[in-house]
Amino acid sequence: MKRSRSPEPECRYCFESEGELVPDVCNCRGAQRFVHLDCLRKWQRMVLVSQPTHPMAYDDDLRQQRCNVCQAEFRCEPPSRYALMASFTGPRVAELVKVGSLIASRRDFDDEDEEHWRESAYLITKVEASAGVYRVAAETVEERQQLREKVVLGRDGETRLWFMGKAMRIARGNVDDETLPLRLTLEDASSCDGDDMVAAVNLSRLRVLDDPRHSRSRLRATLAERKAWREFERRYGAFPLERARRRTVLEHYIGGPVAQSFVSRCVVFVGDSWLVLDNLVEALAVTVSRRKQPKVAAGDFTRLCLPSHRDLDGKLVQVLRQDRERGFGGTEEEEEEDKSNSKWLVRLAKAELCLDDDAPFPAAAAPKAKILAVNARSLVETARAAAHLERREESSVVVYVFWGYAAWSRVQLLAETARGHWGLCRADLEDLERRPSERRRALEDRLVFAPITAMTDSAIAADAALRS
Repeated sequence: MKRSRSPEPECRYCFESEGELVPDVCNCRGAQRFVHLDCLRKWQRMVLVSQPTHPMAYDDDLRQQRCNVCQAEFRCEPPSRYALMASFTGPRVAELVKVGSLIASRRDFDDEDEEHWRESAYLITKVEASAGVYRVAAETVEERQQLREKVVLGRDGETRLWFMGKAMRIARGNVDDETLPLRLTLEDASSCDGDDMVAAVNLSRLRVLDDPRHSRSRLRATLAERKAWREFERRYGAFPLERARRRTVLEHYIGGPVAQSFVSRCVVFVGDSWLVLDNLVEALAVTVSRRKQPKVAAGDFTRLCLPSHRDLDGKLVQVLRQDRERGFGGTEEEEEEDKSNSKWLVRLAKAELCLDDDAPFPAAAAPKAKILAVNARSLVETARAAAHLERREESSVVVYVFWGYAAWSRVQLLAETARGHWGLCRADLEDLERRPSERRRALEDRLVFAPITAMTDSAIAADAALRS
């Protein structure tokens, strides 16, 4: 009897037998056992391209990670999502994902959330490396079951949980625990640059606090300002407070969809640049820390800035002479900072002291002609400097106060850029000084967009139309 020949093995994807066939990439047997490695890679890449860009949706479709037939994890890892998205955007766009860059929406960007995304220009204020540790919880039986459905046996034989598109190790907690709520701590050993958190604030959404529709926002802004000014006075004293209030202009913005009830960042203009600070008190403090130290000479009249000595703070004194051996004024931290600064002997102005008519200070009263040795930084304004300021309007310090922010993982931002949603460029001072309504439009000629690829929205739509 003639024995029939066994069928020649062929790739389960292209159905061709030529080329190198790799067996056992999963647990399938028979005709499903062999694949061309390139064919499997193309399949995994196609699945990644078709998936949503938000990390929380990565687990909704795991076809690039595990076999549709036997449900076992592929022994051949899929391409890195980060490397794949960077290949779609190109190196120029990937290089722009850093602090000080602008993220601008495409002009014809169509999104339901018009408040945050359309005609927007976001300033990247922070790029923070991922710690690779995540916490998840199940509050109900249904949520617990959903977690259990994402449990897989890793390539090393250890139980893992699919989360944000990765098989993560369960570092704390037991997914089989019947108690609720179920809390798990996950660790991602494969954490990479693509997991970095990118935070940015919207420069295009000035909050109009005078609008009656924004009464709640106006209340939050008023309370935040009061709290910040109180802390400012506690740190720097009443006299700097008066000057800072006079020269500081606060503009409030809708920073983004995350944590909109809180101040997330402040931007302060300093010279020909700007500073990004974490809270409003730090932003207001710039008016003190960036204050130009006046030149002091014997015989000058000046004001004291001694917030830790309320009985002396803001008092008018006359400078006697320099004293490098003794010093008085400020907290212990300020004293430590001022070790290299010169010290001056000053005398509190007497009640009978009269200044000529052109002097900007009124005659000051003091209980006695007390002599002090103070740090130079505690002398905040000489009579000559004050007279000069009286002759011209003192320049204002503008502070942008952002309520809320937008956040992406680096790979998510690259994916959305590859879709065609965003363009990026470096920010300059003019971008921040323009009117909010003009900031996005002025960037058009400088924005770098991703090239049209299989990842672009239009290409995906065209492919879907062909398949239908």
